[in-house]
Amino acid sequence: MSEMNRNNTILGDKASEELMEQLNGDNRPVEVVKSDLTKDVQSMDSDLRIAGENIIGAAPLSPYNLLFKDGGLGLEIKVRYVDAEVPRLKLIDKGDWVDVYAWKEIEFKKDEIKVIPLGFAMELPEGWEAHLAPRSSTLKKFGILCGNSFGVIDNSYAGDEDIWGFMAYAVRDTVIHKGDRIAQFRVIEKQPKLRFTEVAHLEKPNRGGFGSTGNGVL
Repeated sequence: MSEMNRNNTILGDKASEELMEQLNGDNRPVEVVKSDLTKDVQSMDSDLRIAGENIIGAAPLSPYNLLFKDGGLGLEIKVRYVDAEVPRLKLIDKGDWVDVYAWKEIEFKKDEIKVIPLGFAMELPEGWEAHLAPRSSTLKKFGILCGNSFGVIDNSYAGDEDIWGFMAYAVRDTVIHKGDRIAQFRVIEKQPKLRFTEVAHLEKPNRGGFGSTGNGVL
């Protein structure tokens, strides 16, 4: 608010102008700078396509503002299934993780590590990646853990033969049957490009070192 009072400037329309006139204590006239959001979005979306349609409009540019041909909003992801028997991916009513299923029957002896194929390949949009993790019931029901804590699928892993798999560690003898619902995934935006700058000292105060939250330094 202090920034707006100092400059007496705000991006907006008539409603913004009226609001600033109420908020501006010194009653000086408020300069309203118009912003053509539609033009801004159109200039940014040249490389983004969903269902063959350009993204247009005055809404803030977001992957969830992408218009499908059926009129819905969301992020389109191409999936190739290995055969007709692989359960098709679908969203559930509660939560935004997507369940995945074993494509083949795999037998484990205790302490064995094997990759369970999931029966599909996926082309994630540029700038997105997927995280694959066990379901909450996987350990108790099937006796397996994710061998590498959780899986990360980069959008470059996107060819016909880039079949997703779940690396499993067996805590007991067990058999995973074809069609068992063993894991779940979600997609997230990739982090921006990073630049690391070496310095002699950091500006923030020390918290106490590793493990300092709650229990003191380890």
